[in-house]
Amino acid sequence: PPPHILSHEPNIRPQQQHPFGKLVVTIIRGVNLKAGQGVFGRADPYVRVKIGDKALFTNPHKSGGKNPEWNEEFEFEMTTE
Repeated sequence: PPPHILSHEPNIRPQQQHPFGKLVVTIIRGVNLKAGQGVFGRADPYVRVKIGDKALFTNPHKSGGKNPEWNEEFEFEMTTE
């Protein structure tokens, strides 16, 4: 609007996200997973963890199998939103 007319539109700015805390997720193992569907019937299992927009993956388990163990830890920074 022209400078002599007051605008009634609110001044909206994106709020800055402030750290609220930390979430620690430990992936220990898989239990009784299905066998691989590949040519050799072996899988390379992995775990995907998604919190909000952030996704993290374990390394594929080298031996495959139905009961893989990872013992991997992931940290997610939590914000006020």
